[in-house]
Amino acid sequence: MGGMTRRRFRPAALLIAALLLLATTPASGAEPGRDLDALLADWPHLSGDARERAEARAVRLLTASPEAGRQVYDAAASDAVRATLLRWMSLSGHPGYLPVVHAALERGDERLATVALAAAYTFDRPESAPHVLPYLRASAPTLTAGALRYVSARPETVTPEHLLPLLERAHPGVRSALLRVLGHFPQPPFATYCRDALNATPAGLRPLAVRCLAKQGDPAAVPLLLKRFEHVEVPVQVAIVQAVATLQGREATERLLDWLAYPHPRVALTALVILQGRTERAAVPVLLAQLRRGETVLPDATVIKSLGLFGDPRALDFLGTALNEADDPQRTALLLEAIGDLGAMEGQRYLLDYLSDARPTVRRAARAALRRLAAKNAE
Repeated sequence: MGGMTRRRFRPAALLIAALLLLATTPASGAEPGRDLDALLADWPHLSGDARERAEARAVRLLTASPEAGRQVYDAAASDAVRATLLRWMSLSGHPGYLPVVHAALERGDERLATVALAAAYTFDRPESAPHVLPYLRASAPTLTAGALRYVSARPETVTPEHLLPLLERAHPGVRSALLRVLGHFPQPPFATYCRDALNATPAGLRPLAVRCLAKQGDPAAVPLLLKRFEHVEVPVQVAIVQAVATLQGREATERLLDWLAYPHPRVALTALVILQGRTERAAVPVLLAQLRRGETVLPDATVIKSLGLFGDPRALDFLGTALNEADDPQRTALLLEAIGDLGAMEGQRYLLDYLSDARPTVRRAARAALRRLAAKNAE
């Protein structure tokens, strides 16, 4: 054909190719185990992106081949290797590894148990409780804290009697983990512990104490929290805002509105997020007044976006006036977005004017806002 020559394949060449293929193809079921062994051998020498890629591959292998994973674990040369495998097993989330976690906890080796407790928390299964709870009595703070972390997700697995001896433990790691648990136990000794921890050192324990009191659900804690508000660090103030909102419900609205003007932005933002989550439209006049006076604690962009999300038509006149005065395309797009989110059909007249704007960013924002407006009014 047209000067082309037919290529001829010799049987001997085909046989050699087939034998080479067989020699380089792993036996069924053996490859995951060998790959895991190779990853474990390389693991101590890896860092950065290479380490992340290796871990991701190990997790995929363990997820796909739990039997191979258990075999590699059983054959591991050291507890350091087993600890690495345990962590990967927990990341895989495969329930077939839960017996391996329990066996590691029964061994009692501190290094291995620390990882196994973290794995039990990740798996979050009630059948792990008998293997975890003995570590509440461990002398090593890391082990006690690890057991408490599991209990924080499974508080039904313990009784007050399990926790009472821990009130005497002074280690910050144990106290931190305990405060995350005691919110489920409003009995007097635990409520007192949480109140006393409002003065705790290190300072990182104090927000946990506030959240503990909030979860215990006693509104009588509110006066104490408010009394301390002006004398504590900002993270504690943020926790107090959240706690007061939780404990008082809608009764906290006036106080949350006051906090919108609090000088620290994190406090003001926390109050705004709570009010927005409750669609508390009483916040709209307060925010509008701040914007008109130029006294917003939060960035204007944050306040403008929130005005749209509250869905209160009282914000439309302000947004429309601000839109007409805006000359920056980003601010114009932000105002268009807020008008679309507002959902008031009267806002359509503002949006239509910008469909033919010379700036692409503004045109896109106007089209998207009109779609949102139509969708809201079709509901």
